[in-house]
Amino acid sequence: MEDKLVKHGAIIFAGATAVNLLNYIFQLAMARLLTPVEYGALIALFALFNIFVIAASSVSTISTKFASVFWSRKELGKIKFLVLAYGKIILVFSALLLIIVFFLHGLIAGFMQISDSALILFLFFGICVSYFNSMLSGMLNGMQRFFSLVLMNISNASTKFVLGILLVFFGFGVAGAVDGLVAGGIIGALAGFFLLGNVFAKKSEKFEIKKTLSYSAWIFAGFICLAVLSNIDVVLVKHFFSGEEAGVYSAAFTLARIIFFATSSLTIVLLPKAVSAHSLKQNTSKILKKALLIMALLCIASTLAYFTLPSLIVNLLVGSNYASAVPLLGIFALVTSVFSFVNLLAVYFTSIHRKKFSVLLLAFSVLEIILIFLFHSSLLQVLYILLGVQSALLAAMAAYFFFDFKRDKIEFD
Repeated sequence: MEDKLVKHGAIIFAGATAVNLLNYIFQLAMARLLTPVEYGALIALFALFNIFVIAASSVSTISTKFASVFWSRKELGKIKFLVLAYGKIILVFSALLLIIVFFLHGLIAGFMQISDSALILFLFFGICVSYFNSMLSGMLNGMQRFFSLVLMNISNASTKFVLGILLVFFGFGVAGAVDGLVAGGIIGALAGFFLLGNVFAKKSEKFEIKKTLSYSAWIFAGFICLAVLSNIDVVLVKHFFSGEEAGVYSAAFTLARIIFFATSSLTIVLLPKAVSAHSLKQNTSKILKKALLIMALLCIASTLAYFTLPSLIVNLLVGSNYASAVPLLGIFALVTSVFSFVNLLAVYFTSIHRKKFSVLLLAFSVLEIILIFLFHSSLLQVLYILLGVQSALLAAMAAYFFFDFKRDKIEFD
């Protein structure tokens, strides 16, 4: 099983690269087609979208976890029941969310200085669609249908890319870009339902779903903490520093995130494989070791490049206007590499049904926030806080891993 990790990782990596490239070109096109004021409004709306979609990633992970178990047992009827049950839960949650936003969208638009408050309503509709996308992509991932997963994600990104650019080009402005975003989500969801056709053809097999919901709460909390660990620094830098310094920090943040995106395909592939092995009472540590080795090679190579060629990377990717980001780039690459390992271990613990690691994530998330609030005399100081906190978290998670394996008498070989 673990011998296919590299192959499947390559499929996911190729798909993720295509999606990220489409999204990146879309951002560049929007910057050229919209006025600076319109572009600022669009990025603010996308930021709001991303904040709420963080929880959607936990839906994907949870779906992957249980779909993997049922897939390894050839219980497609239970996967169908899971899709229908989770679909109903998402539908009810979405309806409640949209009702709340309906009454608050004016206030939200005013707070964000968005002149057209209807954009907030439509954006939240897109957020609700994203939950269905995450659930469906999680099912495909759990069934190890990685090519289908890539097709679903590319259909989403390409629809947003083509339709969004066309609508903005023909004068629909920010609304056109948001329409493209939402339309992409709808097309992606339809593609997901189509690609799961063989599951829907089976007779639904009921099972006790309460256990999955209890597990879901822990994973949801864990993913929120991961999101805080990897994003709260940008928010706090925007609060404590000048606009120019915050822009430089954001540029360095964006460049360093390339490392995280490059290694994220490993976590996508690791989850279903480790879940399947765990459900069959097989040793999952071999899969983890291979993933850790590949990630180490990628992170070391990337970090060395960021330390040795920071000027070239900054000038090539974001331009000379962000030359002040050069001194930050190497440290930021190191921080991102450490977080990539934290994320990998979090996904691994999820796959083997360990939940208490979420407590570690919560504790270190709070610590990171407190330290940045107290110490923020320079951007480098913020980065050193991130490096220290996340390195300590990685050490704590490694200790938790070895303690857990020793307690359960599982050989790490």
